[in-house]
Amino acid sequence: MNKKEFQKLCRDIFKRNGFLARGNNFYFDYGSLLLIFGLQHSDFGSYYYIEHGVANKETNPYMPWPKYYQIDRGRGRIAFQLNKSGDPQAIFYESDFDEGRFIDILERTISQEKEKLKA
Repeated sequence: MNKKEFQKLCRDIFKRNGFLARGNNFYFDYGSLLLIFGLQHSDFGSYYYIEHGVANKETNPYMPWPKYYQIDRGRGRIAFQLNKSGDPQAIFYESDFDEGRFIDILERTISQEKEKLKA
């Protein structure tokens, strides 16, 4: 899988889960809160990190489209696999990429983060 294919896969997953896309950031509107996922490409290799968190729409100074690193609370990273670098959060999309496992982990994380918004 190349970079463009990986980005498209992510976009498709977020879209079918009700997110709007702006660049490499994905937004789910939940009343006064905004759940944000961001794709961060590494400068050091063919891998991404997927980070997420929540912005309060009434107080976040970066509204209407804060980036994943401009959130108010709950910043996290999706852990995917142990790889050459030893970083369990890096997603190497070009080699030994388990697409089914990736989709399952991303879908589960999206679902869990949406549930947290309800609490």
